[in-house]
Amino acid sequence: MKRLLYVTQYYASKGQPGASRHYQHIRNFMRHGYQVTLITSYVKHRFRVIPPEYEGIKIAEENDGDLSIYKCYAYPNYGADFRTRMLNYLSFMFYAIVAGLKAPACDLVLASSPSLFVGLAGYLLSRLRRVPFIFEVRDLWPETAVVMGSLRNPMLIKLATWLAYFLYRKADRVVAVTEGIRQGILKSGIPESKVVFVPNGVDDDLFANLSDDKAQAVREEYGWGNRFVAIYAGTLAASDGLESIVRAAAALSNYEDILVVFLGDGEVKSKLQALAQELEASNVMFIPSQPKSRVPHFVRAADVCITPVKNDPFFSMTLPNKLFDYLAGGRAIIGAVPSGEAQRLIQEAGAGLVVPPEDELRLAAALLELRDDPEARERYGRNGRAYVMKHYLRSHLAARLIATMDETLFEHGIALEPGKEPTHELEQQNVPTHQKSI
Repeated sequence: MKRLLYVTQYYASKGQPGASRHYQHIRNFMRHGYQVTLITSYVKHRFRVIPPEYEGIKIAEENDGDLSIYKCYAYPNYGADFRTRMLNYLSFMFYAIVAGLKAPACDLVLASSPSLFVGLAGYLLSRLRRVPFIFEVRDLWPETAVVMGSLRNPMLIKLATWLAYFLYRKADRVVAVTEGIRQGILKSGIPESKVVFVPNGVDDDLFANLSDDKAQAVREEYGWGNRFVAIYAGTLAASDGLESIVRAAAALSNYEDILVVFLGDGEVKSKLQALAQELEASNVMFIPSQPKSRVPHFVRAADVCITPVKNDPFFSMTLPNKLFDYLAGGRAIIGAVPSGEAQRLIQEAGAGLVVPPEDELRLAAALLELRDDPEARERYGRNGRAYVMKHYLRSHLAARLIATMDETLFEHGIALEPGKEPTHELEQQNVPTHQKSI
């Protein structure tokens, strides 16, 4: 039995709203012979509060079947400002290290950002446990913090740059979730052989079978009727340029058959609601976060799905989780994204339209175009689902990460199952690599 200590600040189990990357990967790890201990926080990124059941508890020990979980305190109520975010990151790092020292013995530590301090916790635990360390990079730091305006001090930027390079150098493997992040890591001087590309993907079980009956039930529950519905489903974050969706909806307010839906919660929800009220955009609806199991029904209930980002070249390297959910749901996409990875994926899949980010007039025009062309919507949805189910199933992507973990253990002389050396089974699967383009 191979023993993995998995550290990530944000984790959503099967029944919770949020990205399922960690949940799906952990389940695949366990199916391939790994005993996993998870360290995460009970303070969720969407809500930023301490749930009542964890009041006064710094580290809670729980089990989800065979998965052991340590849920740690992190400073709640943080905002976009540097001080409160640092309190959140540093408090989680501290309690994650304490939890990691309490946890059972392990053979390998895997830490997943976005925060560099999650990586630092993982590295320190690997040194204290004297085991190898893998660092998964889901946001490029400090570039992300600089673009979002939460990091401006030149000295702190230099310190963050140094810390990122330190973690890349000390890790036995660095996992990049987009090709742009991979290129950014390589530019810092890390050898190509050390960097592994494992993108986001589709939950095999969640989108295996789509139910039009349940989708129709969603339309009836929320009174959508026969209107043309465009949906954004995901965290309402400042990085996504969501104000442009509200403004596009306001520009189309005379079209009574068009409805724009925001499904989710997040830091800018109240601002979006206030903007919709200010612009008298009565064709905008806000629905709270739903369990992950219901997301396919909402995607399927809509006519098109919108994936936006802010208008900054930095976001050319982003490949958001929600985009894969939209594709798997078989719905046409409108990507309000710069030239880059998301644009290439949408176009290569033949899955929809791409417009410039934060351009509400072009977005409104794209909505009208798809409203008036149901045959194109059907074609885009069919193409996108076929493409993503062929190339981006989570189980296939997890296999790449499992192979990386096995290789790392093997290199450190940690015995695998008798007769089983690391294999490269992924080469026979239809998973795009950075050479094959997305």
